[in-house]
Amino acid sequence: MFNALNNIYALSAIDTAKTQESISYLSTMLRYVLYECERPYVLLSKEIEYIENYIKLFTLKSSKKYPINTTFNVKDSSIQIAPMLLIPFVENAIKHSNIEQFNATFITIKLTADNGNINFKVENSIATKDILKDDVGGIGLDNVKKRLEILYPNKHTLAISKTDGIFKVELNLQQNV
Repeated sequence: MFNALNNIYALSAIDTAKTQESISYLSTMLRYVLYECERPYVLLSKEIEYIENYIKLFTLKSSKKYPINTTFNVKDSSIQIAPMLLIPFVENAIKHSNIEQFNATFITIKLTADNGNINFKVENSIATKDILKDDVGGIGLDNVKKRLEILYPNKHTLAISKTDGIFKVELNLQQNV
């Protein structure tokens, strides 16, 4: 959220329309976090909307088009998920792909959901140069793994790999509620 606010602050000096758009996305995201995420489970569509707004907010930082491709295919609108379970994978991809450099970088996000099952895949290029990292962080994936064990015991698989300059995450969930 602090990064988003800093980006909006910077935009305010150069592009009023993008500033307004950013505030709208951030407002929708905050509404979700404050009012929906206190529930143990939310509609998958709400989680997807949060991810889409997160990406839109991120991409407003530049006039260039970021190579982020998303595919969301939800056939069962009643599927629910623990809130904020998927976003750490998206945040991780954006942070570690070095996508802002636009040099042979990419992020691909795919989600399919049907018959009570959710399949979520994220692939991203791995930065070829070291990325400046902040002092806070580095626990996102560990926290997700712990949450999965608690919330989806024996009802999930998580595969994480690094191969040939590509970081891949694949999460499969069986609906728990």
